[in-house]
Amino acid sequence: MRGVDPRLLAQGPTGVLAGDWPAAAEAAAALGDGDGWVVDGPTAVPPGATLAVVTVPTGVDPPAVARRTREAARTLQAHRCARHFLHCPPDGGTVLAAQLPAALAELALPLAVVTSAHPAAGVTCIGGYTLQEGRPTCLPHGGAPLGRGHLPAVLGEGRPAAHLGLDGVLEGPRVVAQAIAEAWGAGQRVLVVDAAREEDLAAIARAIVITPYPILPVGSTG
Repeated sequence: MRGVDPRLLAQGPTGVLAGDWPAAAEAAAALGDGDGWVVDGPTAVPPGATLAVVTVPTGVDPPAVARRTREAARTLQAHRCARHFLHCPPDGGTVLAAQLPAALAELALPLAVVTSAHPAAGVTCIGGYTLQEGRPTCLPHGGAPLGRGHLPAVLGEGRPAAHLGLDGVLEGPRVVAQAIAEAWGAGQRVLVVDAAREEDLAAIARAIVITPYPILPVGSTG
C-alpha cells in the first residue's frame, strides 16, 4: 500500500465505508494500490489489504442509509479492520448526516474528522462549505438554501459540529491536531476541517496520525 507504515499493515486491514460500488472500488484502488478488496458480506480478505464495503446509494432515505451503514460497519468489524475510513461524495451532506452517527456508534469511535475537499477534482472545503470550482455544491440549480450545505450545521447532532477554518489548516498539522484535541475535550462528535490543496489534506492526515485519539477520518477519495 502506498505511503502506509508497514507496522500499520501488520495490525489488520483498513476498512472503508463507501456510498456505492464505484466509490468503493475507487477508494479500494486509491488506498490499496492493488491490494484493495470490495466486499459486501463474508468474503475473505487477505491480511494487510484495504477493505471497501458498499453502504447505500445516495438516493435512499435517511433511515435506510443509517441501517445499511450499521450493517456495513459490522462487516468491517467481522474482518477485524484496524483502521476505518468513511468515503463520502462531495455533495453528499444529507446522506453523510445519516451515515456518520451510525458509523461512529457501530464502530465505537467517539470522533470523526471530516473534510469534503478533493483538490485534484477542483473540489475544496472553505468555511465549512463544499465548493466545486468555487461554486457551492449545495446549489446545483441556484435554488437550495445555502445553510443546507454548511457541513458543521448539517453534521451537528443538536448543536453545530466543531470547525477548523483554512487559516488554521495552513499553519500545519500541529494546529490541526490542537483543533482535534479541543473538539475531543469539548465532547464534540464531529470536527469539520477546511482544505483547498493537497498539502492541506496531508496536514489533516498527519494530524490524525499524531493525535492519541481513536478517530474516524471522513472524506472523498482525495
